[in-house]
Amino acid sequence: MSKLLGDGTWTTPVPLNSNINSSYAEKSVSISSDGSMLFFVSNRPGHVGEAENTDIYYCTLDKNGD
Repeated sequence: MSKLLGDGTWTTPVPLNSNINSSYAEKSVSISSDGSMLFFVSNRPGHVGEAENTDIYYCTLDKNGD
């Protein structure tokens, strides 16, 4: 994750936790407008999608900000 600073520069990217970053491909990340949900495409095992063996996954932000 990287944040846009007021001067127009970005912070150095840091990985998200292991619920998101895995040894599989995580692509096309989007965050909901209120920042409470993150959506991504992955080729993790157990997929039902046929396009490149991928599915859309989502995570919700908990009360601790994780």
